[in-house]
Formats: sequence, C-alpha cells, structure tokens
Amino acid sequence: MLNDQLKSLYDQFSDEEKKEIDERYAMLKSEYLTLQEIRKRQEVTQADIAGLLGIKQENVSRLEKRNDMKLSTLTDYIEALGGHIQIQAVFPENHVINIEMPTHRQQGQI
Repeated sequence: MLNDQLKSLYDQFSDEEKKEIDERYAMLKSEYLTLQEIRKRQEVTQADIAGLLGIKQENVSRLEKRNDMKLSTLTDYIEALGGHIQIQAVFPENHVINIEMPTHRQQGQI
C-alpha cells in the first residue's frame, strides 16, 4: 500500500512509533469513509437504497463510485441511511463555522 519512498521512511521508525502511526491511521481511516463503506456499516444494501431513492440499483452503484456529485444527491443518499449532512467552513486560524443543511424531510420532500 505504501510506495517505496514512504515504506523506507516508515521502516526507520521504532516499533513503538510504528504502533502509534498505525493506531492514528486506523482512527483517521474510520473517520473518512466512502459512501459504500457508510452504507455497509448501516447494514443496508444497494437495492435498499435504490428503493428508498426511487432509482435503479445500478445507479446506486454508479453514485457510490462518483468523485463529484450535487450536494442534494449526497443529502438524499445520507438521509436514506438515516443521517443528515452537516458542513463546516474552516477559515484561517482554524475558525470553524458549522453550516447546518435543512434536510429534505424538514422541507417535506422525502
């Protein structure tokens, strides 16, 4: 998984440092999931999502592989899993503003 240069650098760390790196990597990886990983953790199939969104299962598969999509499409997908979208705007000096998105359920659309 690591390229040769990173592997060479990684190999220079002590076993204790490697353990800390691996633990941090696992923690960060658990915070950043693909749509497919989120769906699977919720124990929902593509067919289930398709039914909830009123689209074909093949379209769910395509959606999960997309690099770019409309915010409304992402919102629909996440809400079908029972979640909601929350966006943060991060400014210089780590000034963070949370932007709460109205759900389609709140707007009476789903």
